[in-house]
Amino acid sequence: MQEIISFLRKYGIELNHTTSLILVLGIILVTAIVVHIILHSIVLRIFERRAHASSKIWLKIITQNKLFHRLAFTLQGIIVSIQSANWLRHTEAGDILSLCAHLWIMLYALLSFFSLLDVVLDLSRRTSAISR
Repeated sequence: MQEIISFLRKYGIELNHTTSLILVLGIILVTAIVVHIILHSIVLRIFERRAHASSKIWLKIITQNKLFHRLAFTLQGIIVSIQSANWLRHTEAGDILSLCAHLWIMLYALLSFFSLLDVVLDLSRRTSAISR
C-alpha cells in the first residue's frame, strides 16, 4: 500500500479521506473481478469439462445442480468481507460493504446448501433406481 501512496504522490495526487476511500474501494473491486474471472472462467469450466467427460455419475449431478458455482460466489463474498474488514475498519463505507458482503455470503451459502440437498436427492434417486 505504501508503494501505491508514494507512486500517487510522485504524480502530485494527495491522498485525503475521499481519495483513499476511492482507492481502497477500487482495489477491492478489481480484486473481486479478478477472483470472479479466475473462478468462473478457468476453474469451474475445467471442472465441468472433466465432470462431463467422467463416467462417475456423482460428478455430473454436482455440476448439473450448480453446487460449485454457488460455492464460488460464497468464496467471493468471503474475500470481499475480509478485505473490507482489513482495509476499511471503523468507517461507514466499511460497515456498509461488510454488511452487503455478509448478506451475499448468507444468500449464496443458503443456495449452496439447497444445491447440496438437490445433489443428495438426485444421488439417492439414482442409486435406488440402480439397485432395483
